[in-house]
Amino acid sequence: MKIMLVRTRAKSAYNFLQPIVVEPLELEYMATILEKSGLKYFIQDEIISKKNTLNVFIEEKPQIVIMSGYLNNVTTILAHSIEMKKINPEVLIIVGGVHAEVNYKDFFSEGVDIVCYSGGFKPLEALITYKFDKSFFQNIKGICYKSFYDEWITNGREVFSPEELMAPDRSFFYKNKKSFKYLNLGAYAMVKTSYGCPYACNFCYCRLLNGGAYTQRTLESVVEEIKNINCKNIWIIDDTFLISRRRLIDFNEILKSHDIKKNFIVYSRADFIVENKDLLSVMKEIGIKQVIVGLEAVEDLTLKEFTKGTDSNVNKKCVELLNESGIQCVGLFVTHIDYKKEDFNKLYKWIKSVGLKLCTFSIYTPLPGTELYEKHKQELRFKNYDHMDFLHLLVKPRNLSVSKYYYYFYTMQLKIYLNSLKLIILGR
Repeated sequence: MKIMLVRTRAKSAYNFLQPIVVEPLELEYMATILEKSGLKYFIQDEIISKKNTLNVFIEEKPQIVIMSGYLNNVTTILAHSIEMKKINPEVLIIVGGVHAEVNYKDFFSEGVDIVCYSGGFKPLEALITYKFDKSFFQNIKGICYKSFYDEWITNGREVFSPEELMAPDRSFFYKNKKSFKYLNLGAYAMVKTSYGCPYACNFCYCRLLNGGAYTQRTLESVVEEIKNINCKNIWIIDDTFLISRRRLIDFNEILKSHDIKKNFIVYSRADFIVENKDLLSVMKEIGIKQVIVGLEAVEDLTLKEFTKGTDSNVNKKCVELLNESGIQCVGLFVTHIDYKKEDFNKLYKWIKSVGLKLCTFSIYTPLPGTELYEKHKQELRFKNYDHMDFLHLLVKPRNLSVSKYYYYFYTMQLKIYLNSLKLIILGR
């Protein structure tokens, strides 16, 4: 039996940019499970591979294909599954990933056989135990599957504990290290220390994952994983890593006890930085070089609408504190559909005034499953998942034409990115 693991690539006009390319962590977790079970597998990563996935499928002749992707990968996954079934009607096609966790019915397609929608990687382990025999699918929690009569059946949810995770098999990452990058800083290995998010931002999809439960791994298991990673740069990809004073202090102490010296990128809320400014020295001691902060907006009214639980003064103080400490702040912003020309100008001036050197911008995007989607689903301009990439207007702007909104959005980005590029070149 041969299994093909696929990380799909979304269709986008912006694919050529790719300032950040990371390892396919989800597939590497699966690789560990398959390796332990003695099953033959290979990874087809569309982000870095020059080979066409369908051609690889024809050449390798796998009996099972497992595909994973995000919201804007849905179209690609469904298209691949249909084409693969045409080539080999007997192939078993399994789909999973963060979109499938909440919106699993989107994959109820003629080309898909199983959707893993809960339980982390436990459904895969159960499928292996039952040798992928369709007769036993009814026994496996956390999956939806097509019955012998081509009817979709949804089994009960599976409970998942992050402590059950085995370390990902990073052989693919090591083999292709030169293909991965984080801006101009080289390759970063990814580590996940928690699942879900305990906060209530109404635009956020992440808090819906893991059945809405927030769970953490023990720091001992996290540090053990980090210790064994052959890469000096680590990106902790928790939705919010800086969440507890005690946990951050303990993380530092355990790293020191193992004499681990790495460069870290982490996520944080602005209020954690402001309320725990005395821990900035601890962050530096850990090796945190960059903190990615969901600032979202510079208007209190917008922050309140997003149920962010913070305000513009906190955002400003957060950036100032990180700048003063020598830790780089990366600001994440959402441009609202209410924006006028002056709002784009205000955001640009605010970013320059606080000395924020790196930031990214997303257009207000109601994601399926979130409160925002329910609020706006009757007024969506289109429901094409390919365009749900945070760079397209799903909802008509309130105060600008679509073309003018795009113009101000991209003009603002260009000015900021050119300034950031200048600072990078000058080494500031």
